[in-house]
Amino acid sequence: MLLDLPILFASLVLFAMSCLALVLSILFHLKFRELNSLPKNLSASIFSKTFVVFNPYSEQKKIIHNHLLTSAFIAGLMAFFISLLLFFMIATGLALSIFIILTAVNLIVLGDAFDVYRNSKLFLNAIRNGEDLGVGDLKIFSYLKLLTRKFSNYYIGITIFLLFLSMSLPYILYPALLAFCQFIGFIIQASSIAGAVSWQLAVFLFALVLMLFEFFVIKIKGRIFKV
Repeated sequence: MLLDLPILFASLVLFAMSCLALVLSILFHLKFRELNSLPKNLSASIFSKTFVVFNPYSEQKKIIHNHLLTSAFIAGLMAFFISLLLFFMIATGLALSIFIILTAVNLIVLGDAFDVYRNSKLFLNAIRNGEDLGVGDLKIFSYLKLLTRKFSNYYIGITIFLLFLSMSLPYILYPALLAFCQFIGFIIQASSIAGAVSWQLAVFLFALVLMLFEFFVIKIKGRIFKV
């Protein structure tokens, strides 16, 4: 089957994102194996402090008050060029690829992933160098082993999902668009009973569906990474 260029680009983007997720899965799997290979009989040697290796306090971010006008100008200029870039991509049929990139990045980029990986390296170096541990460090160490395994499994699941979409996109795209159009038509028909405020009700219903979907995704992620 001859593919349209936008669908071909979108399939390639999905394949590239699945490769990225696979790399992350491998990295977390290797980190889990390293953590699991450490001695099982670790014990706390410092009791005056709960944490010695782990830093429970996030670093305070410095807020720059100077040059606010320059920063606003730069932000506006960047927004202008991004708008031009998006317009160019939409005009050349790459809007689907942009949507896929944003969705895939939302699935791949997890707020705690970097912290878990960084703290895993921190504990590996500390334990291998024979540094003293606190009682809280031992708890965090057990959490890190669990989380690195969960992140590895999560990313392998995302890899399979994106790879499946990459191969099946030419077959499911148009039925999915038809179903989306029918969904929008249903919302418009349902909101027509509101009369003068029908379009406000339509926007509210659409936003409500998106919020419920986002809530469902957050709940699923929370169950996956629950420790």
